[in-house]
Amino acid sequence: MSIKPTTGIRKIYKFARQTENISNLKLRIGIAGRKKIVKTIRDTFGADPISSVVEIPDMSFAGAFDLLIIALKDVAELTEKAHIIEKSAAPVIIVFEQSKAVTDKTLDKLEGLIDLNSLIFLKESDFQKRLHNAVVRELDDKKLAIARVLPLFRNRIAADIISDSSKQNALIGAAVFLPGADMPILTLNQMKMVLELAAVHNESLSVERAKELLVTFGSGYIFRALARQLLGFVPGPGFIVKGIVAYTGTRALGQLAHEYFTRGAFPLEIGNKSKS
Repeated sequence: MSIKPTTGIRKIYKFARQTENISNLKLRIGIAGRKKIVKTIRDTFGADPISSVVEIPDMSFAGAFDLLIIALKDVAELTEKAHIIEKSAAPVIIVFEQSKAVTDKTLDKLEGLIDLNSLIFLKESDFQKRLHNAVVRELDDKKLAIARVLPLFRNRIAADIISDSSKQNALIGAAVFLPGADMPILTLNQMKMVLELAAVHNESLSVERAKELLVTFGSGYIFRALARQLLGFVPGPGFIVKGIVAYTGTRALGQLAHEYFTRGAFPLEIGNKSKS
């Protein structure tokens, strides 16, 4: 299977516009409940230049929210507030101040009320990490918007994008058997990844950005040449080698792009090599 250049360019242009639209979506996260815990939760989001994360003074969830984070003392308070929480149209993350009374039996009772994956305890050592993971999971379709307005989430979301794209290309590299037929598909996927990483860092998707993406084509063919060489002396089926090369090559490209958008330049060792 082969993708014509014009078709590929159209797909990338369309994806670029879609990516830009998603990253520009308005985001509104509400935090309600116990004031002391609410402040702690709010602090984990860091700088928020356009006030996407707002503290709700009471438990009335008037207005449109993409996500609600509710801070409660314990299971008893959750049971007491259940009738209010159930009225929320937005997904809900519950943060408990105390965890002593939470047993397996209690969790079974809560299962029908809340998503247990979105139940977090304030005093856990990895509280911030678990909270951020829950936010990204609940707002997966708006993760680019999260990264745009909340810089603390950028590394986390960039890592997901790189991992997902690398796994996809590994499957493509292993599954396509016609020599060279996988290159246009791998390259398109790599370009999509770089566009998403640009959006994560709130970079404009301009013509100049498209020029930078052309580097992807060259890197893709280097990966293919490397795969052909490896096939000659690495034991095991060829499709496994192709999959490994597609995965590692895409991952390396993603990490390089992430570094570039983070620092505004390529890593020093890359820059030195390009000058020599």
